[in-house]
Amino acid sequence: RSRGLGDVYKRQSWETVHRHDGPDYEYLGDILALSPTEAVAVGYGGCVLATEDGGETWSYLREPSSSPDQGHRTGLAAVGPGRLFATGYGAFELTDDGGESWDDLIAELGLPPAVNIYARKPGASREPGPLVIAPYDCTSENPWHDAPGADANGSGAAAALVAAEALGALETERDLAFLFTATRYSGGELGQSGGRRFLAKYPGFDCRAILDLEAVGYASDRNLDLLLTGNVPGQALTDAVYGYARDYVPELVLYRTTDGFNFGHDHGAFWDAGFLAVLLQEYYAAEDERNYRIGTSADTRDSLAPRQILHAARLATAFAAAEALFS
Repeated sequence: RSRGLGDVYKRQSWETVHRHDGPDYEYLGDILALSPTEAVAVGYGGCVLATEDGGETWSYLREPSSSPDQGHRTGLAAVGPGRLFATGYGAFELTDDGGESWDDLIAELGLPPAVNIYARKPGASREPGPLVIAPYDCTSENPWHDAPGADANGSGAAAALVAAEALGALETERDLAFLFTATRYSGGELGQSGGRRFLAKYPGFDCRAILDLEAVGYASDRNLDLLLTGNVPGQALTDAVYGYARDYVPELVLYRTTDGFNFGHDHGAFWDAGFLAVLLQEYYAAEDERNYRIGTSADTRDSLAPRQILHAARLATAFAAAEALFS
C-alpha cells in the first residue's frame, strides 16, 4: 500500500499491510478496491479476502481449497453495489453480497472445470467436414501465478482463430468445425487431453479430417519452417495437407512425416478413435533448436516469429476451405 499517488509513480513509501505465510502457491490473483477503505481480493483455491479498514486487517470470506488443481481465481470485476464477478481456472462466479456467498455459473451450465469450446458451421449437404483443433491451456513451473503460454499454445489458438474468422462468412458444401481444448495439465480425471474428453462426451461425433495446431510460433534457427506429423493410416491426409501448403502458402518450408505416435496431444485421441488427423508444429533439425521455453514462465510472445504463426493460419485456412468444399 502507498498513501500518496505521487509516491506510487516514484515507487516510494510502500508498506506491507498483509502477508500470507502459507505455501508459495497460495497467491492472490486479483484485488478490487470498492471504496477508500473497502477492498476484496481473490486467489488460490477460490479464496476470498476482504478489508474494511484500508488494508490494515484482512479476513477470509471464503477459505482456500486444499487442492492446488482446482478453483483458483485470477480476475475480479464489480458490476454494481455488492455485485462482483470472479473468474479463473475454469471458473466463473457471481456474488450479490460483496463476496459472502457465490453462485458457480459454470456449474449451473453443467460444464466441467476446464471447458472445451466447440463451434460448427453446417454445410449445404450437412456432411461431416474438417475439424481444426487448438488447445488453449498452458502451464509453467509456477502455473498458478505465471504461465503465459505464448507458444504453447497461444500461437496455435491464434492461428485457428484467424482461420475461423476468414472462413466464418463463407458457404461450404460440408460442415466446418473448430475445437479449442482444455486441459491436459490439471490432475485427476481432467489430466487427459481435451480431445479425449470431447470424444467421451460426444461418442457420436464425426468429421472428415482433422488438423491439430500446437506450438507453431517459435523459429529458433531463423527459418520459418513447420513440421506436419501424421500416421500411416492417414498418409493420404498428410500428403493432401502438404499439397495445400505448397499451393497456398508457398513461402512456408514444411516438413512431413507419417511416423507419428500418440504422445498426449489432442490429435492422438482422435487417432485412437479411428479418425484421420495430422499435427502441425514447429520443426527443429537438432535437439538444441527446440523451444525449451514451453512449459515455463519464459514462454512469452517476444520469443515468437509472427510470420510463422501467419503461415500456420494460412495453412489452416486452406485445409479447412478445401476439406469443406468451399464453393
